[in-house]
Amino acid sequence: MMTDRSRAASCPCRSARSGAGWAAAARRVLPLLAAFAALLAGILPGGPGVAFAEAPFGTTGRRLDVQVNPPRGGEPAGQWYVVVWSLNRPDVDVVSRFDDLTPRTSRGAGLSLAVDDKRVRGIMDTRDLPAPRGKLATVVLRNNIMPGDRAWEGSRDGIRFDVPLRILESEQQGNAVSYIAATFILSSARSKRSFWLQVQFFDTRGRRSARELAAPPHKAFDRLLCSPTRSTNLPILSATAGSPSRFVSFLPGSPDLVSQAGPTGTFRFVISKENLRAMLSTLGNSNDWCTNGTDFAPDDLDLIELRQASVMVETHFGTIPAGTRSDSIFSRLHFEAQVPTVIHRRSP
Repeated sequence: MMTDRSRAASCPCRSARSGAGWAAAARRVLPLLAAFAALLAGILPGGPGVAFAEAPFGTTGRRLDVQVNPPRGGEPAGQWYVVVWSLNRPDVDVVSRFDDLTPRTSRGAGLSLAVDDKRVRGIMDTRDLPAPRGKLATVVLRNNIMPGDRAWEGSRDGIRFDVPLRILESEQQGNAVSYIAATFILSSARSKRSFWLQVQFFDTRGRRSARELAAPPHKAFDRLLCSPTRSTNLPILSATAGSPSRFVSFLPGSPDLVSQAGPTGTFRFVISKENLRAMLSTLGNSNDWCTNGTDFAPDDLDLIELRQASVMVETHFGTIPAGTRSDSIFSRLHFEAQVPTVIHRRSP
């Protein structure tokens, strides 16, 4: 006697109908699941806004190029690369493998770098460097975005950055300082003027430095500065990880400002329309030498373009008085920075 189970097994037409039914059900359910996932993306950490696309400049498929003091106009556009400033080429040792990085290179190079397609690891030691230009050694993981990205235009609600960072070793003597920040250049298509945004992740001076430099009367650690030199003539807006800010929105779980070596993590933050509006308002109300009241306005959201995104690592050599041993004031930093994940957001 044939049982129900044996009938089912012996009737391929039934299993075919069952398979077709499952396929039809899947076609109905999958769009609902996708919509639910999009809803979660909007309500999970990061506030309102649905992540809808990874920005094309947030990825790389090739080994990072390393340039030392490139000439004006010589840097690439539309791709991530590494640029070194204020050092001579013989002082930079680019090794082929990450395992080849050593604290003090046999050649005495003050900067040793290793790169692959998505990260740069470096060891800076100012004791192995000649007197620097400007007392700064700078390594930048950078992308010159061409054409500029209007991430706040129309229904877009800005852009999210996830920046993985590791501080493996850090040592400073005297008044030497090391720091790491994400930096951005934003430009107005109306006024043709630009400004910097800097988001500080690591500073060996700690939170005290950010607090002392915070611009009153704001309780947030937001700053508006003019470039230390008049060469760029650009205003600089600054925020500090783990501190209240109107300029960026840090996501839950993003680390606070780091001041020493140890586990670091991924810094996550959003530059939303509200954040950009606060920056434009601050710039419009400033009367410092690098700003005027007409270059930027809160209504310019649709006209602001992101032109450059970077992760900047700098070591300040400090001031070495005459007669002082060069190794009594120095900075040594072992770091690793990855190409950020960049995600466009859209208003719900």
